[in-house]
Amino acid sequence: MDLLIGVYPQRQIHVLFEMEGSMSELSRVADGINRQFKKGTVANTLTFFRAGTILIALPLMFFGYEWALFVLVVCAAVSDAEGYYARYTKTTTELGRVADPLADKVFTDTMLLAGFLPNMDIGLMALLVLTIGYDIDNTSRRLGDIVRGCIGERSERGSTPVTLLSKWKTTALYVLVILLYCPLTLHTVPSSTVHLFIALSIALVGAAWWHNRRDTVLAWFA
Repeated sequence: MDLLIGVYPQRQIHVLFEMEGSMSELSRVADGINRQFKKGTVANTLTFFRAGTILIALPLMFFGYEWALFVLVVCAAVSDAEGYYARYTKTTTELGRVADPLADKVFTDTMLLAGFLPNMDIGLMALLVLTIGYDIDNTSRRLGDIVRGCIGERSERGSTPVTLLSKWKTTALYVLVILLYCPLTLHTVPSSTVHLFIALSIALVGAAWWHNRRDTVLAWFA
């Protein structure tokens, strides 16, 4: 240690120890994820598949493979049932609990944004602003819970729960995404029906956000 101090300035010594601690934490997280993947292989694979589908969906959209894109979107939406499978087979993991809503956010936000860009629909723009704001706020409040879930630790009391309202919100977003990417929608589904689902999604996202932040907002005006 004396030799090390003689070679490196003291500040660099502290940086080295901090880097070693960070690497140790990263290794702990990686070990936790690997351990939980072995327990809930099917469910966790479906969760990460759903988040990863955007890497396939975007090129399919760009090159105009509409039906292949639609099938992929439906498969991603159906994979959201992995939580029920995990509970039925008793293979639930803390990793799956925290990764499931993150995969939903990544998939729905990306697909809604990609669907908005070609036609710039004002209703879809309002939904995007609202749902991305909700997702950023919700995720930032759960960062500690997410890290603990990755290493396999149970959530502490007071972490943000996934409510029934949030599940309805997510279901509405998935239905809307399927509707937007169905090749038959343009010819067989009235635009008023699509805008009805957009309005329903806006209402559910707003209600879920209000439910999560109601106490905070009311405290501002108290």
